[in-house]
Amino acid sequence: MKKLTISLGICILFILMSTTSFGAQCSSNVCSSATNLTIIGKAVNLIAPRNQSGSSNGTIIFTYNVTASNNISACSLRINGTVNQTNTSVTRSINSTFELTSLKIGSYNWSINCTDTSNNVLESPRRIFVIFNTTGFTTTDLTIVNITNITNFFISTGNGKINFSSALNMYSGYNFSSFASIISNRIELNGTGGNAIFNISAQLTLESITFTNPQALIDGAVCPSDICTEISFSGNIFIFNVTHFTIYSSRETPADTGGGGGGGGGGLVSFLQTRAIESITGGKLYDIIVTANKNRYQQNDQLKAQVFLYNYNSFTERDVIVLYYLVSPTGKIYSSSKRTIKEVPQCAINNRTGICSSPSYSFITEAQVPPSAEIGEWKIFVEKETITGFDTFYVYSVPTLSIGRSGQPITISYGWLSLIILFFLLLNKRSRRRTKSLIKSILKLAFLPFKILKKIFKIRF
Repeated sequence: MKKLTISLGICILFILMSTTSFGAQCSSNVCSSATNLTIIGKAVNLIAPRNQSGSSNGTIIFTYNVTASNNISACSLRINGTVNQTNTSVTRSINSTFELTSLKIGSYNWSINCTDTSNNVLESPRRIFVIFNTTGFTTTDLTIVNITNITNFFISTGNGKINFSSALNMYSGYNFSSFASIISNRIELNGTGGNAIFNISAQLTLESITFTNPQALIDGAVCPSDICTEISFSGNIFIFNVTHFTIYSSRETPADTGGGGGGGGGGLVSFLQTRAIESITGGKLYDIIVTANKNRYQQNDQLKAQVFLYNYNSFTERDVIVLYYLVSPTGKIYSSSKRTIKEVPQCAINNRTGICSSPSYSFITEAQVPPSAEIGEWKIFVEKETITGFDTFYVYSVPTLSIGRSGQPITISYGWLSLIILFFLLLNKRSRRRTKSLIKSILKLAFLPFKILKKIFKIRF
């Protein structure tokens, strides 16, 4: 009976060994084959980056350690399922690292695979990380948040801040400098296309505002109360909420010029009192209106714009510095220049409306549209400190045909090319004869004075 039991046990063991030799069998995160074990899970511990976290500069340091019973021969970093780097100097239970730089914007998965001296394969779980470009901005620390559900996400510069009100799923990765801009007294965000997730309500902060009582503007006009809600203004910091995104800025709130009951001119008195107080406290009230001389330009055209300054202060301001520049459809700034104006007098204020009836000063500014300018709607901005005026214009390109040897191109616009082709088409056989006759007649007329001079003075030519 004992012999039968032993023989039966040997047969079962032989059958099991024969079965495993033809393929791997997995149980409880351990896969076995005839040659090795594949252990998935706790043998390789991933330390950083955190799962579903982000990086703002395209550089990632991957940290891990291995807690296997055998010594480790090598460990490899796998990015999106493909081996990227291998380390053959790994010590058990000691943190090791891999580093990647210049990663493109987007989402990636990563894992670590190791092999021990017994040829067993140790696999870590997979994690996800996302690459962003936040150059020029300070943002929420992307390395410690869940990219698929970021609450209170913000971007900021020294001029202001955007704090989004709702949670964001930024799994795709974004280049913020391509669609957002925060400069002096101006916040712009293009929330269309692939950036639509950012076109939500947010709290905006404008810093270094020198107004006495700022008023929120949307695209250069007074922002309606159902879009902009003021939160506070203190220490030159203006905070207000918005329901969606475009261009936001601020200006001094115009004085209330409406007359009081039975006062007969009380509105004007109130207006002048406000101006007097602002003059004493150093408040500076300005309006700027910019008008481009046309609304369409080709690439490399010279743009001209009329600029009108309205000085509401009760004094003439001297040495006024005005900055003007072009902004492309994606927010890039070109042709930045400045102009110093010796004197800008107070404008003539209409007593009834409290508005300047004519500008204090006007001038024409010029700027070069870049030769390779983006096609689309551009803006020309004129700024004086925190006061901004702008106008829009459209840049288009004219198709051209380049012919000639390499290095010596001859560029002909399609318009001129069409005229040349039309000219030759018209020169059929009959018109060619007429053209030749016409040219001969013109040449005869051209040489007629010389023939007359020759006969009179007997001059040889």
